[in-house]
Amino acid sequence: GAPEHPAQGGAEAYQAGALEQDVRGQGLARELLRQIRTDIGGLGVSDLYLVTDHTAFYEKCGWEFLTMVKEEDGALIRMYHAETLKK
Repeated sequence: GAPEHPAQGGAEAYQAGALEQDVRGQGLARELLRQIRTDIGGLGVSDLYLVTDHTAFYEKCGWEFLTMVKEEDGALIRMYHAETLKK
């Protein structure tokens, strides 16, 4: 079976949001992800993991698909990995 969602194993979990429709397509979400990777990298963290049902956007932003993981309700969701960035 699929591994459990990483937050269920004690990993730090952060909730992400979405941009409002009227500001999409301006590169803001891509820049926000880059800034998060840089800021968290500055804290000494080297790897980030993300679970989402979206695909192409995160892959375009440099995230690599790892595997499907099981959520608390038993549903499967995609897990991605990215290394943090240096300032």
